[in-house]
Amino acid sequence: MNNEKNPKFKNIDPDISEISENRGWLPAWWSTMLVVGSILGIVYLILYKDFSQAAQYKQEIADFQKDFPEQAKALTLGKSGNPLRGDIAAIQSGKKTFEATCGACHKPDASGQVGPNLRDAVWLHGNTDAKVFEVVSKGVLDSKQLKQKPPMGPMPSHAHLGDRKIYEVMAWLASINSNLKP
Repeated sequence: MNNEKNPKFKNIDPDISEISENRGWLPAWWSTMLVVGSILGIVYLILYKDFSQAAQYKQEIADFQKDFPEQAKALTLGKSGNPLRGDIAAIQSGKKTFEATCGACHKPDASGQVGPNLRDAVWLHGNTDAKVFEVVSKGVLDSKQLKQKPPMGPMPSHAHLGDRKIYEVMAWLASINSNLKP
């Protein structure tokens, strides 16, 4: 850079006015890290060559079922119905939960008030465990989905109860109404 042409650099020594790299090679530590990182990457690819997401997913499921058998049992709803169906303790607990939580709309005996009757053969949103679980956990809030005639209001979500409590309530419902299918 010519200091005579540019007045901003008038007092700067011309030998140090330019930034330059005189070595031409990368620093030794950087080159070493690049080589070591590349070798480790290749070794990793050789040792862990199974990148199949399906295989990894199956392994995660197997590990979960081994570590948490109770929760794994609860996840079988869509395949085999309510895992607590027929369990006497679950039915008694489900009755108490129903009376406390659902009884205000469906009456404590499930004969219906604001909410529909759960003792008859008419199930507005499906009579399988999977459908009932979905309605209880997600609710029916959209007025287009309300099937009760005349509509008495939305069904709130009861996901706050947790899966186990919902299964217990469903076990109690299945014990009083044989129209609820697994």
